[in-house]
Amino acid sequence: MKESLGELYARHPFDYDERYWRGQKSLEETIASAADLHLLEDPIQHLEDLHAKDFHAANDINDALLGLPPEAVIHSLGDAIALWSSLTSSISGDNDKMNKALEEVSGHSKENLEIARGWNWRQERGSSHRVKAVLAQYGLMQSLNSGVVEGIDLPAILHASVKEGVELSTKRIEDYELIPIETARYNSYYDGGSVKGWETDKDKRVAYDTWLDSPSGFGLLYKGMPNAMAGIAMKGLDEVLLHQIQGVQAHRIDPTQSSYSDGYDLGRISSRGLAPLDWQKVLVTINEHIAGALGHEKTGILAAENNVWIKKRMSRDTEPHLPIEKAVQAYDVPAQRLGYTLGTEQRPNWHKTL
Repeated sequence: MKESLGELYARHPFDYDERYWRGQKSLEETIASAADLHLLEDPIQHLEDLHAKDFHAANDINDALLGLPPEAVIHSLGDAIALWSSLTSSISGDNDKMNKALEEVSGHSKENLEIARGWNWRQERGSSHRVKAVLAQYGLMQSLNSGVVEGIDLPAILHASVKEGVELSTKRIEDYELIPIETARYNSYYDGGSVKGWETDKDKRVAYDTWLDSPSGFGLLYKGMPNAMAGIAMKGLDEVLLHQIQGVQAHRIDPTQSSYSDGYDLGRISSRGLAPLDWQKVLVTINEHIAGALGHEKTGILAAENNVWIKKRMSRDTEPHLPIEKAVQAYDVPAQRLGYTLGTEQRPNWHKTL
């Protein structure tokens, strides 16, 4: 049963000894201003609109929410308001208890909520209060880990993406596998991280020097070995944007040697599974199927000039990791070839309506 903010505070008085009230208005005035919060059909939109119009009023409401037991907020006001409170919190650690309750009571991933918020903050240049956009990104990440990739008809996509004059037998098709991937440890400064589980294979004789340009994505395996990868993320509420289209080559290594020694890297292993395929088309098509499965209306491909690797990113870099000419071939050329149109936004990417 839903209760108003006032009813909740009647049962759980604000503890002024434990928590400092930071509001511009008093707690009583704040409670009165949010008297119908529990009755709204779309409380997040209401609160986002309020935040855009009156930052201090929205901030006061969040301070009031954070002053309550988080379990009470979830049970009486609902997940949506609890999520808004957590994702709008601007002081480090202020939302820890709310996140813990969202995980324990509602089954949310507090780690992915924070990653989604950090990703949105970086992508939108600090506009961290677009909560619906954060939740769209969070939803994509959760869906990738909850079976959406397994529902993709990979054999059909492979058959439709072979190079001219090539046929793939059923037996060879069975050697391919599509899996969700995520960063082993998300680095918010560089907007990505190494791919979880791809550091070395089971016998420690093969290594992958891979970096995922978004918090999550998907990988194409051939005979159990990564051959290609894609990093995807939400752009707004209804577009799944490909940030990364990349072939993957393994390195054969000598595990008895130091990784800094000349004898450690014994050379690259060919990605044999990509040879018969228009593999860029494969990754782009998979992204379209994921977007469709999640009910989104659009897909996109990051334009070469927006790729983070065309610029020197670290102080020790003497040149970009990805020259603009190669970025154009890797992103702009396949985007145009596969039916995408360059947008008209300030920093345009390639777009396609499903």
